[in-house]
Amino acid sequence: MRGFSGIPSSKAIHGNGVNVDFRNFIRIIAFYLFFFSTRRPWRKIVVMVEGVYSMEGTIVRLPEIIALKKKYGAYLYLDEAHSVGAMGPNGRGVVDYFGLDPGDIDIMMGTFTKSFGSAGGYIAGSRRLVRYLRSKSQAFTYPTSVSPPVAMQIVAAMRQIMGKEGRGLERIQRLADNSRYFR
Repeated sequence: MRGFSGIPSSKAIHGNGVNVDFRNFIRIIAFYLFFFSTRRPWRKIVVMVEGVYSMEGTIVRLPEIIALKKKYGAYLYLDEAHSVGAMGPNGRGVVDYFGLDPGDIDIMMGTFTKSFGSAGGYIAGSRRLVRYLRSKSQAFTYPTSVSPPVAMQIVAAMRQIMGKEGRGLERIQRLADNSRYFR
């Protein structure tokens, strides 16, 4: 996740390269929990995963990640950039694909540049989190408004994906079928 330039400069213990090797992920979590133990419970563990890893097209094992999140009391950040609009029976990403509760994801992020053919992106989470990001995030210091044509493109794409106009759900199913065929 290249967009998190502040993580290496923070005091947080971090690791990368976990990618989709779930056994490796469990070993890394255990390593950080026990090797760097401060003899008191960790206050914050944030697990950051991508819904679909773009280079390989591999889907995250989200049900198991959520189980680990709950077991260790961690927060879960899910990057849906490559899955929203393309995965799941309703096109809502990997959470929809696995039939999971979106409430189990603490922070969900996506872009409007891929499936929506537009510009910008979104962060979804608790009201408290969104308020905090709006007041503290560098991206909100000097923001520019979304132009009306860009906003209309996003709305039109969402209507297509949700099946309210056109054949969005049919296209999502065709995309899934083609993906299985080429694998």
